[in-house]
Amino acid sequence: MLKLWGRKNSSNVKKVMWACAELRVPYERIDAGLHFGITTTDDFREKNPNGMIPVIDDDGFILWESNAIMRYLCNKHPKAPFWPENPQTRASTDRNAPRSARPSARRSCSSCAHRKRSGT
Repeated sequence: MLKLWGRKNSSNVKKVMWACAELRVPYERIDAGLHFGITTTDDFREKNPNGMIPVIDDDGFILWESNAIMRYLCNKHPKAPFWPENPQTRASTDRNAPRSARPSARRSCSSCAHRKRSGT
């Protein structure tokens, strides 16, 4: 069974939980992060040297980073429209997923930069 490390109130962990639910992938969630700790332990750092959640263990295959996990699950358990068979449609989905989810991408947009400079 898939193991998922992370707290259920984390938006990145919620994305993985949602993907598992939609794809009907059973999983065991292990509380980790913030007040649950665990992410600074040597055992967790062996799984993810960044010490961040979410992390999955799929029969010995360890993966972290929510978008990578979601792509992996959709590829392993294909179900349209989450992982389209058409490579062009899939590429369009891939193009937008990482950029829209990363805070650094939102901070770098010109309107955000303008607001930061102007103090609004």
